[in-house]
Amino acid sequence: MKKKIFIDGQAGTTGLTIYKRLQSLPGLELLKIPAAKRKDAAVRAEFVKKSDIAVLCLPDAASRELIPLLDKQDRVIDTSTAFRTSPDWVYGFPELQPDFYSRIKAANRVANPGCYATGFIAAVKPLIDQGLIDPGYTFCANAVSGYSGGGKKLIALYETDHTEVKTAHYCQYKADLNHKHVPEMTRICALKNKPLFTVAVDHFYKGMVVNVALPSAVLDRNRLTRTTILKSLQDYYRDCPGLQIKKWEDAVDRHGFLAPANRITNPEGIDIIVMGQEKGHLNLCARLDNLAKGAGGAAVQNLLIMLDQA
Repeated sequence: MKKKIFIDGQAGTTGLTIYKRLQSLPGLELLKIPAAKRKDAAVRAEFVKKSDIAVLCLPDAASRELIPLLDKQDRVIDTSTAFRTSPDWVYGFPELQPDFYSRIKAANRVANPGCYATGFIAAVKPLIDQGLIDPGYTFCANAVSGYSGGGKKLIALYETDHTEVKTAHYCQYKADLNHKHVPEMTRICALKNKPLFTVAVDHFYKGMVVNVALPSAVLDRNRLTRTTILKSLQDYYRDCPGLQIKKWEDAVDRHGFLAPANRITNPEGIDIIVMGQEKGHLNLCARLDNLAKGAGGAAVQNLLIMLDQA
């Protein structure tokens, strides 16, 4: 019997990405809500109840409106930021240790990670978990994403014919330093201080780079070298083939360049490039496709785990 899947918010960027991925998978039946009922919470709740798993691709407020209408046994993956720091939800990052995979598999409520948070957490959490960096340290990170990360409105803005948009590159935003992914970055990594996180969007459709700085003063204090950091990350992700840990020497081309952010070479995984010399400052460069491994790809990954198919 086919498993019934309902995507609430199928018309959005994330919803469309998930729908296209699931269409090609056998054994699934995708439920469709009538267009006129897409904003009717009661009708949406009935579709969730009829499904084996529902994926919510909604604004935070719409997700919060829907969840109280459901039963505890209804299985839901939420892609918004609404529940990512809730203790009642499982954080949907299966590569994290020690038991995120098994918790996702058994869960009825899974909160999908944010795409920026995915890169930051992948680089930082192993160092905290293994006791290499004190959780009281204030991390500094910067990131750039393709414009699809901003959803329909930003995509429409970048794909207009207006000259000021057509020529816009590396546009920094969230100047208040209060990005919505910071709370989950802080909680999931068990940090005592919020990271200093700056972000930008550039004129390409998809792709993302998240850089996390490790100053020499912090590394020297803890007697850490590039080899130590490399080994820590490789050991942590040794059973995760999609998470590739590389020295910068193995990641640059003959001109010394890393692949451009819009040409991610591991689209359904994450590459973490350890940049720097054996001693001195280091930079952890996490590279991912914000759609294939970001919200859409992560939701499909979590759904297959919950269905015991991954």
